[in-house]
Amino acid sequence: MKKEVKYSSINIKNNMKFNNQFLVAYFKITSECMLCCPFCSQGKNIKRTININDAKKVLDKLKKMGIKTITYTGGEPLIFKYLKQLLEYGKSLGFEQIIVTNGILLNAIDSTLFQYINGIGISLHGDEFVHDRVVAKKGVYKQVESNIDYVLKKYPNIVLNINCTLTKDNSNYDNMKYLTDFAKKRNIRLCFGRLNYIGLSETKNIINPDEYLSNVYNLSKE
Repeated sequence: MKKEVKYSSINIKNNMKFNNQFLVAYFKITSECMLCCPFCSQGKNIKRTININDAKKVLDKLKKMGIKTITYTGGEPLIFKYLKQLLEYGKSLGFEQIIVTNGILLNAIDSTLFQYINGIGISLHGDEFVHDRVVAKKGVYKQVESNIDYVLKKYPNIVLNINCTLTKDNSNYDNMKYLTDFAKKRNIRLCFGRLNYIGLSETKNIINPDEYLSNVYNLSKE
């Protein structure tokens, strides 16, 4: 049974070192997700979600703090029951709003949600074989690839970003080159992110950054 909670921590990223102004807040609105990636930072999938009234109070607080951009995360934020209501409220407060998603539901959600979204970060960890292995579910890659192209075609004003979490399973040069070409072909941004050793990945997938930083460097030159 899903449990609504009355508190959600606020994770704020300071991107403006020269004036010490907070700009971006990462807001985890639910821990629910249809996947169970072995490197997930949230740990075991506890079915908890914030209730809408408290979520709006969080946005009010962030507005007073001078936050400009809200990045909604999870779990999988697209399964949050009150997402449209929350996005509507966030837009009324003047926030730029970004969704970080596994990409599976992008063609299935209420299409009116896209009018409140400025950007979408979509998880993609490699080619079909690698991605499906990394997320431990067959067929996910094809869904994500199709939905990326769907959003690009139907909502060209939304900024897309591919997010790849690097583990021992996908940090080889060939796989990273595949993702680079995938993003370049579609003229969208690509972010290689380091693994956080918390949650399910606390004792797994330990990787030395030297194993992939040279790949990042070489690919960036290309």
